[in-house]
Amino acid sequence: MNTMRKNQSFAYILFCLLFLLTCGVSRAQLNLAPNRIGIDGGYGITSHSTSGIHCDTCDVVYNGGTGSAPYIGIVMDWDAIDHFPFLPPEMGLTFGAQYLFSSVNMNSPGYAENVKDQNGSVVPFLRTYTLTANLPEVAADLKAYYKFGRFNVSAGFAGGFILSPTWNAKVVINSPGNITYPATNQTSMTITAPETVPDVNKTQIYITAGIGYDIPLSKSVLLRPEINGMLPFTQINASTSWRESFLTLGTALLFDLGTVHNDTVGLPFQKTNIDTVHIKEANIASDYFMMGEEITRGNTVYRTDTMYSKIVPPVAKLTIHAVEDNGDRVKITNIQLEVQYVTQAFPMLPVVFFDDHSSTFPARYNTLTTPSGFSSSSLAPDPLMLHRNVLNIVGDRLRAHPDAAITIQGFADPTTENGDCELAAARANTVKTYLTQVWGIDPSRIVSKTGKNNCVPDVITHKQAEEGYAENRRVLIESSDPTILEPIPEYRYQEPVILTPPKMEYDPTGSSTQGIRSWRLETIQNGGTMFEDTGSGAPHVVVRFISNEQVQTLRGSSPMASTLTIEDTNGLTATATDNIPVAKDTLSTEVDRLSLTLFGTAQDKLLPKDSIAIRNFMQGYNSHDTLSVLGYTDKLGDTASNRELSQRRAENVFNLIHRIAPSANLGHSVGVANSEYPPGVRSYDTPEERFLARTVQIEVRKKQGR
Repeated sequence: MNTMRKNQSFAYILFCLLFLLTCGVSRAQLNLAPNRIGIDGGYGITSHSTSGIHCDTCDVVYNGGTGSAPYIGIVMDWDAIDHFPFLPPEMGLTFGAQYLFSSVNMNSPGYAENVKDQNGSVVPFLRTYTLTANLPEVAADLKAYYKFGRFNVSAGFAGGFILSPTWNAKVVINSPGNITYPATNQTSMTITAPETVPDVNKTQIYITAGIGYDIPLSKSVLLRPEINGMLPFTQINASTSWRESFLTLGTALLFDLGTVHNDTVGLPFQKTNIDTVHIKEANIASDYFMMGEEITRGNTVYRTDTMYSKIVPPVAKLTIHAVEDNGDRVKITNIQLEVQYVTQAFPMLPVVFFDDHSSTFPARYNTLTTPSGFSSSSLAPDPLMLHRNVLNIVGDRLRAHPDAAITIQGFADPTTENGDCELAAARANTVKTYLTQVWGIDPSRIVSKTGKNNCVPDVITHKQAEEGYAENRRVLIESSDPTILEPIPEYRYQEPVILTPPKMEYDPTGSSTQGIRSWRLETIQNGGTMFEDTGSGAPHVVVRFISNEQVQTLRGSSPMASTLTIEDTNGLTATATDNIPVAKDTLSTEVDRLSLTLFGTAQDKLLPKDSIAIRNFMQGYNSHDTLSVLGYTDKLGDTASNRELSQRRAENVFNLIHRIAPSANLGHSVGVANSEYPPGVRSYDTPEERFLARTVQIEVRKKQGR
């Protein structure tokens, strides 16, 4: 009973609200007069669900069924453009009130019994029990609609009141055909005469939705075919969970009342076409809306509104930190740099290495398409970079010395390539083709002496690992003319002795991260670009090291200026800068250095050409200068063996210098093995780096300018 009373109260409130919309309220006061009013009618299909209905005189249970609901009623429309200007003009409200002639037939097969047919056989007694309920109902609905062209989609709530619910029941014999009821002498019989349905909750509440299509018949008459559905919140009978749902198909005939709120919409059924232009500006205080002028053309009103939105420009922040060895980050206030001048002659490594089973140059070698513009003197003072230009240096020298010739010999690894002579010859041919086609060297000046049976290097690397195999896949270049393979001419350059900090972190914390299209980070010093990074999206931390090449261009009188520029999706940009002073000092001493790349694997003996190079290097030596010798190895051997080997290499060179210049101020000779890299070598990853590491470095320290 409490649930029924609660539902009745809700329905009464809903009916009162709906009634207020249609009562005689002054248009001048509340402006509730509808835009259109009309009649509608149609046919509905009902679906009844129950947990089992049992009438007093029935012996069976009915579990639901389908029925029909013809209806007739009235309908009213309120357009949002006239009554609710805060809503889109395509929206509005519609109200309807209908009388529904609802009825339903619920069928049940009854209980299973057996009888004898006309032949005396026992057969099933098949019957159909039918409960017919008439549920006439007065209903009203209030829905919001949205127009898509001529289509309108609506949804809302409805309430109904069942007027005089009655039902009756009958039974019909289906089989066998020889059986009749004695009371009627027929195969059918009325079980229950029409009577009032007991315990009916007459107040019903629904959720409703529909779709219609507007067809103008004239300027003031509109035909609207529509489909609507109603799903119940309430039950007709609570004890049996009896619910009734509707699906209706009907047509409404509507008449325009000419109810408009402004004078620009003068014609019935006028269409309003409103465009909104969205403009983003940075130079306004806040967002604001400006309504445009209305222009009427025929039955259509056009208006263009403008929405101005304030653009918030992006924010850029940049801080440069020094990253200490322990991981600490400290704001950089200045860059401290102490350099010394170094004059160094770099040895030639007359070998080209190849990848496994390949006769094409690895990508790490610098190959040209034309020699135009090449100059070995313009290459960076870096032994590794010089080696990767070895073919260009040899080609340049062959052009400068037209009488010189070279011999090339290709090799293959015995373990991974079985000393394949075809592969070795192909590698030698690659080198020869490059020198002839790119550098224009006459093929007769290049002699290939690659073998035909076992093309393994004379001095082989025996390490049974990829590091050893890679060193055997090579082409050796030899020449009887010492000018072709002599050390690279002396370079004089600045070498950092102390650089603080060596590692810098560009931190954009505090910069905008949302709506960022791209960013660009640039560091400039003395008019030249040191670093440049770009990316899409929000900026991120960038870590940079100052290279030896960049040390050459640093000037103490000019700050290192870094700029972070970010651009958002609106095209607005923001920049942040961080200028760091550079303090650069040059030591009063300078260094002459010679690196000899002349030792084979596990070898410590000097060759005659190396003795010549050392004698030339020691010319002009002053007894006041300090001389030191450092021996190096690669990492292929064990630590103890490498230490002994590097020491022997250093002592052999040291002893030769002592014989050449007995009065030399010899500081020390030390074998460092592979505990540190020789100058210019940064790893042992490639075979050329390991070859360059089998060296001895002679260093003469003297007063600057002597």
